Amino acid sequence: LFWHTRCGLLERMGRAQEALDSLHHWQHAHIERAALASRARYQAAALQTELVSLQRRLEEQDARRRATERARADLEQAHHALSTKMQEVQALQAALREQAVRDELTGLFNRRHLNEALPQMLSLAQRDGKPVALVMIDLDHFKAVNDLHGHETGDRVLAAFGLLLARSCRKSDVACRWG
Repeated sequence: LFWHTRCGLLERMGRAQEALDSLHHWQHAHIERAALASRARYQAAALQTELVSLQRRLEEQDARRRATERARADLEQAHHALSTKMQEVQALQAALREQAVRDELTGLFNRRHLNEALPQMLSLAQRDGKPVALVMIDLDHFKAVNDLHGHETGDRVLAAFGLLLARSCRKSDVACRWG
């Protein structure tokens, strides 16, 4: 505005060359200001574009993070479910192993277990030069108990005898039901 105002004053005073010089200064300042404004608008537009690009990348990263968190939560849930199933399977396998070597009625080992354990026990005793004792017990007139009182009562007698025998054995003894 200084150069523009000076130009007007010099023109009124009749100093045309100085007024023209002032006008050139004003024009040069105006062009420079317009160029600066243009660069500023360009930089602002570039910054706006960069800001939009950064915002989009931030949103994409946030979406990936949320997807990763969901996947991690799903994975943890699946891992927990799998761990629970594995524990169930292991418990069932242990129960099956137990059922494979135990008589359900008496709780004593069964004939299959005796067939597997007896050769090992004999070998160990022979190696150590120790004696082995084998006792077979038969309940006399047991058929009569079943016939007279029923199989349910006979089963209770067998279960009670199995419990008595198990409580009477040492830890190193192996009590089995043969038949």
